[in-house]
Amino acid sequence: MEKIISTLFLALLAMAALVTTASLSSCTKSKAKETHAAYEIKKFENNPYLAEVWWGEDYDSVAVIEALNNKYNQPAEAGGCSSWHKGDFHGRNIDWMMRDYATIIIHMPKGKSVKYASVSLLAGNPIAVKSLLDENTSIPEKVRNILAGAVVDGMNEKGVVINHNIVPYDGAPYEQNGDIVSVMVCRYVLDNCATAKEAVELLGSKKVTQAVVKLAHDYSHFMISDPTCSYVVEWVDGKFVATEFKNDGQGNYISPKGQKAIMTNYFVAKAEEYGLGTKEFFKNHEVGAGVERTRTIDEMLPGANTVEDHLNICKAVWYKQFCEGKTHWLTENGGKYGYSKEDGKAYYTNKGEKIMMDNDDVYAAAEKFFSTEEMKDYVNDFLTNNNKITPTNDYWFTQHSVVYDIKNLKGYLIMQEGLYSNDVIEFGIE
Repeated sequence: MEKIISTLFLALLAMAALVTTASLSSCTKSKAKETHAAYEIKKFENNPYLAEVWWGEDYDSVAVIEALNNKYNQPAEAGGCSSWHKGDFHGRNIDWMMRDYATIIIHMPKGKSVKYASVSLLAGNPIAVKSLLDENTSIPEKVRNILAGAVVDGMNEKGVVINHNIVPYDGAPYEQNGDIVSVMVCRYVLDNCATAKEAVELLGSKKVTQAVVKLAHDYSHFMISDPTCSYVVEWVDGKFVATEFKNDGQGNYISPKGQKAIMTNYFVAKAEEYGLGTKEFFKNHEVGAGVERTRTIDEMLPGANTVEDHLNICKAVWYKQFCEGKTHWLTENGGKYGYSKEDGKAYYTNKGEKIMMDNDDVYAAAEKFFSTEEMKDYVNDFLTNNNKITPTNDYWFTQHSVVYDIKNLKGYLIMQEGLYSNDVIEFGIE
């Protein structure tokens, strides 16, 4: 079944979670004047894959950039993540392999190369695994730069939030020898930017190496929010594009063409240009994914006014193994779909072969695959053999969900679809 996973799935099937409404209990609140030993690993009793670390003031961002630019050779896999911004809240799911990857809450103080203190989450990194937490009382010096640099989302003291998603993409050539690698962008923005606009201007002036293209044939894109606006920044057909979302006065962040501030796994700029889910969108965005999740998030955002409301959105688009949420992840489950301009039809890819559909509806292609015996075999295989986290498990799930409260500089985290606990872990910037 691993062959089916690797060849047919852009993103992830994940396990059925035992989910209840999470109570906003604080597991990581710290006293304002409490001191923390640098690099000391603070573990969580109710989740063996979660830890919290206060980084030291000797953090050197130049060394991080050098380490990641010159030595980034760790394996990476695609992820089917979701993010959005409404009111004071920026929500985000990271969907990743069901392996023994850990999530680490990283507190970064101001220092010689850090303008703004921040708190961020490291996840999906093959260095940060459960054994690292089990075998060390502090982060080993030899991996501090890489771990600090490769965070996937976070918020700084100015209320700037950023998260990293991917886009399945086999298009134009990409920057290979840039000023900064894409896995470093979140760290770079958190350290240096007081507003989302400033982050856009800074990234637009840099050459960004698409490191995940090298490793997993996926482009990186980023959602950046602050108390006044949001941007999605992307490199589309070799060009830097920033889509702005302005506050409409009601707490909704809207693009010039009416999109809400939502980012999953397609180029937002393509949706802005052609209209999300239209024939022209599919014709001009061959292998994007996440349209169904965007529609679910869009439907739920009007009623999302509290942390709990936004955590419920996270749950609605969790990558549950049995598709029991509000979404069935149809395009993702249908394999690598697209639109063949030559044939004038939609297709999905089965074992490397393009299967043409009789119409141009990519959802029809996905639904067809979703009902196949192969899909049923996949679910049965998961039930029988793979319903656990191991170092080699290629099945997928939502590794963490987080809602950032921009106004109060707080984060609210649920780990691993409630696998070990449905507690909501509160953390903040010190």
